[in-house]
Amino acid sequence: MLKPFESLRKWWVGLHLHVQLTLLSALIIAVTLFASGYLSATKQSNRALDNMRESALALSKNIATTGASQIVYGDFATLEQLLLKFIEFPEVHGLTIMDKTGIPLGSVRRNAEGKVTVVYSIERIELPAFLEGSDEAITVMQSHQLRVWQPIMASTVLGWLQLDYDLSSIENSRASIWRDSLFTVIVAIVFNLAVLMLILRLQTKALIKASNFARKLYKMDGSQLDIMPDSREVNMLTLALNRTSQTLHQQNENILQTNRELVTSAQQLTVAKTNLEEQVKVRTSELADIVVQLQNEADERKSISAELEKKNAELEEFTNAV
Repeated sequence: MLKPFESLRKWWVGLHLHVQLTLLSALIIAVTLFASGYLSATKQSNRALDNMRESALALSKNIATTGASQIVYGDFATLEQLLLKFIEFPEVHGLTIMDKTGIPLGSVRRNAEGKVTVVYSIERIELPAFLEGSDEAITVMQSHQLRVWQPIMASTVLGWLQLDYDLSSIENSRASIWRDSLFTVIVAIVFNLAVLMLILRLQTKALIKASNFARKLYKMDGSQLDIMPDSREVNMLTLALNRTSQTLHQQNENILQTNRELVTSAQQLTVAKTNLEEQVKVRTSELADIVVQLQNEADERKSISAELEKKNAELEEFTNAV
């Protein structure tokens, strides 16, 4: 279930920042303008519908008032001429006058090609239940048309006028508003995206430059980014990277200096060790010579002691002989 969202997330994360901001801006602009277009179309359609309902009610009342006398006198030819006159209104698609039981007294219709025909029918029209006991005009919304039931009054209800009022102009107006809204959305998105892309391109160019500079900080060469007249955040980022580069360079120099000093100290210790070893060798040789010399002196002392003992022995023999 989450795989499509995960793929979408990976795709989104892989986009450049300026592309993400551009797409988000386009989405916000489109939603805002479409919502505005929808509200505008709805408001204007409702206003036009109210105006058409008022026009249809006024027209139907005029027809009912004018036709009441023809019904009373049974002048159906004049009634038919009256209906033919009023159906010339482009929004009127059908007019039917019937008595209070639903029997048609006169009917004219306009077909899809705009041709007006007189309908001759004696079939009783089933009146809606909501007309029972009513003496006020009632409007009913139907598919693409408004149907008005207007009572034909004398002292009582003589019959009913059924007027079908075309609402296709409202649909055309709504479609026109949607087309205008769509055109406005496209123009606004294109214009805003062009400006936004230009601005973001300049900003992200500085960010890309800073990103490439940050990748080279490991060299610790102390290089600096040029501060351009960008946004405050980009300038702050540039200053921070410059300070970091300078700090890393100084630390690297300190480390190299310490290494050089350690190398020098190691060399000095090596020389001192070599000298000490030479001195030890010389002293050891001298001590060996002294040991040999002392050994020779000891041997000479032993020889002298032996000679003295021999002389003492001979002297003793000579003394005894005397």
